[in-house]
Amino acid sequence: MCFKKTKVGKKTNENREAIALNARRMDVLISLNDDPELESVLLALKNKIKYLTPSASSKVSAYDGKIKNAIDDLKIAFNRSNSDAIREQLKNLDVMISERNTFI
Repeated sequence: MCFKKTKVGKKTNENREAIALNARRMDVLISLNDDPELESVLLALKNKIKYLTPSASSKVSAYDGKIKNAIDDLKIAFNRSNSDAIREQLKNLDVMISERNTFI
């Protein structure tokens, strides 16, 4: 029984680290942003990500991976200065965060 607790604790810590990494990735997007309208949206999403509840669930970990990929896609859109793609991907990221929270 002690071994199972250790495994669950390790998975939870790994998930906590993934959440922290995604929040730091959002900091990069905030620094790339030139649009004052998007700043509040980016900050709100960063806070949603930062305060996600860590979990040992594999479904939650999979969603954290999807969130990471969405943030990476957003970074590409910011580098290309494609405002339509940025707005669409911000909406998708918000939906992913909401969907992730349903598994907790």
